[in-house]
This record gives sequence, C-alpha cells and structure tokens, in this order.
Amino acid sequence: MLFGPKVKLELGTDRDSYFPGDDIEADLSIKTNKSFDFQELRLELLCRSALRWNVVRRYSLYSSGGEDEDPDEMVHETFTFKLMELKETLSGKGEVPKTGVNVSGKIRIPEDAPPTYQGGWIKTGWILKAVIGRRMRRDIVAKKQITVLSRMEVEKPVEEVKTSVQMGEFSAYVRLPKTTFTPGETLEGEVVINPKKMFKVDELRVDLVNRGEIIPEKVLGQFISSSTDFSGTDVYHSPAKVLEKDLELIPGAEYKVPFSYKVPNVHRPSCKTEYYESKWLLRIILGRKHAPDRVIATPVVIVDDVR
Repeated sequence: MLFGPKVKLELGTDRDSYFPGDDIEADLSIKTNKSFDFQELRLELLCRSALRWNVVRRYSLYSSGGEDEDPDEMVHETFTFKLMELKETLSGKGEVPKTGVNVSGKIRIPEDAPPTYQGGWIKTGWILKAVIGRRMRRDIVAKKQITVLSRMEVEKPVEEVKTSVQMGEFSAYVRLPKTTFTPGETLEGEVVINPKKMFKVDELRVDLVNRGEIIPEKVLGQFISSSTDFSGTDVYHSPAKVLEKDLELIPGAEYKVPFSYKVPNVHRPSCKTEYYESKWLLRIILGRKHAPDRVIATPVVIVDDVR
C-alpha cells in the first residue's frame, strides 16, 4: 500500500500587529518525508466579524412562522460575517523536494481594512493562512492570528474643544485640548459648572464609554418597524475616577474642576464597518444618591495611532 507524504507546514510573520497599508512579511517552512507536487502555494488574509444581537421573532433569521411563536418575543442570534478576503499567489505548479523548502512572501493589508475589535457582542479578527493547494487532495493549511490596528489622519491643526450642556439645575461645559486619543494616553481637561439653583453632588466622576452599535438593516437584511424590536449594542464602561466628593453647588458661583484620565488599553477602536459602528464618549457624571445622576457626554475618538 502506498501512502502519501507526511507534510508539516509552519507559518511565521515579521510581527504580530500591523496598520492598514502595511505589508505582512511571511515565512513558510515546508517539511516532508518524501517529495510531492503542488498546484499552488499562496497566502490568504481573512477578516471576519462574529456578531450577536437580540431581535423579536418576526425578524429572526431562524423564525419558522409557526402559530406557537410569540411575535413579540426577543430571541438571541449569532452570525459571522466576512468583511474582507485577500489572496496572494507565491508560486504556481511546482514540487517540494524531500529535503523540504523555505519560502518567503508578502501580502498587503488594504488601506480601508477594519481594525481588530474585541467586544462582547462584536468580535472582529484577522487570520493569515499559508496554503499548499494540491490536485485531488486536501489543501495543507497553516494559520496565524494577527492584529490590525486603527489609525486616523488628522489634517487640520488640533484645536481646543468645548462641549456645553443646559440642564434644569445648572449649565456646564467640558473643555478638552483635542478629541482624538490613543490607548494608554492620559486625557486631560476641565469641567466648568454654573449652578442655577442650590444642589448637592455626592460624587463628581469621569469615565469613558464605548458603544458598538450593530446596524439591524445590515445583519437582518430588512428594516425593522420599531427600534424596540432590536437590541444590538455592545457597551463597555471603563472604571470611573472620582474627582470630587460632597460638592455643595451655589447659584452665582462658578466651579472649575480639572481632571486627567488614562485611556484604557482595550481593542475597541473608533471605527465604522458595513455591519456596525464603534463610538466613544467621555462622561463627566454628577452622581447623586437621592436623585438621578446628571451626565455631560463628549464624543471622542480613540484609535491606535494618530498622524
């Protein structure tokens, strides 16, 4: 009885993380106990998003339409969408000798590549594959997970940003030197509060919130009649930092509170894809024990690199 060759394919890269537009430099090591022919040797780069959401049954991908189904019941769905797929041929037909062979090659990440996103309901990842295509036989594949980072080009000079709010008890604004930040960077700003009447703030806090919003029309393939029929928001709250405690705010007095806050190191960059959008908010929270909190929210952008 004749047996086919025993082949071991190993895949390595020059690094683990890349930006859009970068070349991935790959090294392939092929070891075998006997020579064999192949049809093609190639690299493949694949980006997928695994999404999760809740939706009423009448819009469900898996609804049977049976009489026993409750048309207003929320059901859980999970689906994986292919965002990008690229292939780069390294060699056409050829032979791998018994001594084995090492091959190097490159594949470029597109400029519009969606970044890696590691949320709860939204998970976007990239896989690099080395493939030995064989005629009438199963392909031999080696895989490696890579990280695609996010980058923003800032064309205009950075200017100070001010977000103002008007509420029943006070008016306020948050001042920031810019709105684009990177993970691990210390964000600095100032909140200015002008009370309209006397009230107490038990805790003045700052945090960052990321909201990954899944687009129902894209994942369901149809419009929904009401926003309450769909739930697909992936929310992350960074740990809150207390700025002040037991503030007694008096009309006619202006309260200025400077703050600093470290941006968390999480793979949840600001981005927009066909199926979801990720946004960040800087929140100044006026926490009260016996009344609803008041929140001043400022949109910010968090990416891995700013140029």
